[in-house]
Amino acid sequence: MFDAITSERPYARAAQPFVGVRAILEGSGTYFDPTIVESFRKVVAPYPPGCEIVLGDGRRGVVVSVPVNDLEHPLVRIGFDPSNKQIEPYEIDLSDQPHLLPQSLSSAA
Repeated sequence: MFDAITSERPYARAAQPFVGVRAILEGSGTYFDPTIVESFRKVVAPYPPGCEIVLGDGRRGVVVSVPVNDLEHPLVRIGFDPSNKQIEPYEIDLSDQPHLLPQSLSSAA
C-alpha cells in the first residue's frame, strides 16, 4: 500500500512519503496487523532527506537528515517564512520542537 501511494501511477500522481506513512498508521488494527505497522514505523521515515516539508506554523523547508532512532522528527533547513517569503536558511531540529510537526502526521501518530 505504501508503494502504491508513493509511486507515480497512470491514474494518480505519487504522494509524499508522509501520506503513505499516515495511511499505514491509520490502518493499524483494521487493515494491517499492529505489530507489522510498528515495525514499519521503525524503518520508514515519513520525511526522508531531500523531501520538502511545511511545518505546523507554515514555514517551509527541506529535510536535511533523519535520526535513525527517531524517524518522525527530522532536522529541517528552513528557507521560507509562513508568508512564503524566501529567508536566510537556518535549521530546526524537530526532535526539540515536535509541536512544529505538520498536522497531517502528528494527528495520526
